[in-house]
Amino acid sequence: MTQFIERREDERVVCSDIKVDYKINNRVYSKSIRDISRGGIFVGSDQPVKIGSDVVMVFSDYVKLCLISMGGRIVRGEDEGFAVRFKRNAEEEIDTFIMGLN
Repeated sequence: MTQFIERREDERVVCSDIKVDYKINNRVYSKSIRDISRGGIFVGSDQPVKIGSDVVMVFSDYVKLCLISMGGRIVRGEDEGFAVRFKRNAEEEIDTFIMGLN
């Protein structure tokens, strides 16, 4: 039996019904955020992605009533979506976003 080792530094928060618009290779998509942490985001999608691709994402912060724009790199692809690691440190923005989910 294979044992899974958790490598995340930050706790994930499950999201529901929160849309993210993102751009990969000059194509724009709109899907749902599955979960988010200070370090990254998991986007629910059936669109195949290339690991290592750069992605730009925009989603709404309903606490501050503003848009959050984040750049990242795709680090994992699965049948139900893909994981993105944020390129910049945005802990305060993400913490505020996560507080608004509760």
